[in-house]
Amino acid sequence: MDVSEKFDLPANPVRKMRKEGRFRTFKAGVVVINNKNSTISCTIRNQSVSGARLRVEGVFQPPAIFTLRVPGDNWQTECEVVWRKDGEVGVRFLSGQTSLNTPPS
Repeated sequence: MDVSEKFDLPANPVRKMRKEGRFRTFKAGVVVINNKNSTISCTIRNQSVSGARLRVEGVFQPPAIFTLRVPGDNWQTECEVVWRKDGEVGVRFLSGQTSLNTPPS
C-alpha cells in the first residue's frame, strides 16, 4: 500500500528540509487536553506520516504533548509540539493512528 493511501493523503507532497514529504491539506482537527476534558479547534494545514502543521484557533495553545483527533477521517494520535510560530504549531506523531470508534483499552 502506498503511504498516501494508508494515511489518506494526496499524491503531491510539499517538500522542504524534511525526511518525509508533507501533503497540503485543510482538515478540521481537535486538540484534546486536560485528561480529555478540554478541546481546542484547529486546522491541519499539511501532514506527513510522522507529523503535521496545525493552525490553532483562539488564544489557547496546545501543551507540549496532546491528543489530536481528526473526526472527518475518523482517527486520533498522540502528538508532541516541535515548533510554534504565529498561531501555528508543528507536531510529531508519537503513536500510530487509532480509530475514534475504538474503545479505550
